[in-house]
Amino acid sequence: MKKQAWWFAIVGVIIAGVLVLSLSRPTTTAPQIMHEIVIALSTTPPSGLIYIAHEKGYFTDQGLDVTLQKVDSGKAALAMVLEKRADMGATSENPIMHAVLQDEPVRLLATILSTGRNYVVLGRKDRDISSVSDLKGKKVGVTAGTNSEFLLEAMLTLNGVSGEEIEKVPIPPTQITDAVVNGEVDAISSWNPHILKAQKKLRDNHITFYGSEIYTATFNLVALAGYIKDNPLVIEKALRALMSAENFVKKEPQQARSMLAKHIRLNKPMLDELWEIYNYEVTLDQTLITTMESQAKWAIRHGMSNRKTLPDFLGVIYLDGMNAVKPDAVTVIH
Repeated sequence: MKKQAWWFAIVGVIIAGVLVLSLSRPTTTAPQIMHEIVIALSTTPPSGLIYIAHEKGYFTDQGLDVTLQKVDSGKAALAMVLEKRADMGATSENPIMHAVLQDEPVRLLATILSTGRNYVVLGRKDRDISSVSDLKGKKVGVTAGTNSEFLLEAMLTLNGVSGEEIEKVPIPPTQITDAVVNGEVDAISSWNPHILKAQKKLRDNHITFYGSEIYTATFNLVALAGYIKDNPLVIEKALRALMSAENFVKKEPQQARSMLAKHIRLNKPMLDELWEIYNYEVTLDQTLITTMESQAKWAIRHGMSNRKTLPDFLGVIYLDGMNAVKPDAVTVIH
């Protein structure tokens, strides 16, 4: 019995020592693994959810160390993704369509904005423009390979004017406002803030034609198929961060505008004027496919691609990410 008691005493001392050591050590938690990613985006309002997610720290909350690469347009952002200089990018659906026609392995992860009034055709009244049909024989500035080019062609067709009956002048987005204000062209097809700036500088000497009756434009998060295959959880984390930004925009629109105005080429008062035309919501809608199919038919018909048939645009949309984080917002039929 004495030997047994002696043994229990030794065990008790050992246990006590272990407890003392464990209590004396500082409590630490495993550091969160940060995934470094680069997102290319335009300095325009449609990129808003990405800027706000970055500003509010929502990407960091998801374990993402995000670097924002600012460019002039969504088309330029997509180019950075295709060149593997960015992991993700934000762009409208038209540049995505053009990339797919060229067999680029781009995938659409989610729509982060939709709008029916962001893409606009604007004409100078002093050039005898009072209707879309008056564009016949006029110089029209446009940025090729963007939604604005598709909108211009669609408006012309609906008003009985062929694309050959105008002089289409290719102009980078950062120069398009000055081009119409200075009279280098008679009209432009572009997007905001370029349109709003032109309206203010031209004052009463302009007329605008909106594309809301033709189609709803979108801005979308994209990545290459290979990147998605290697980083499916990173995609989900990025989408969750954007969902947090969406909620913030809905709850605190004034703060959201102030944050966004710091990052884009637009002051807060002008952003306030445009705010209602933007629907900031993370979705994946069936209309994406029908819109890109319509645009692809137009591109093929006008010789912008060597293709004779439409590609599979359903295969362009990456469904797993949104199905994992926000399945109710997915209406793509598959």
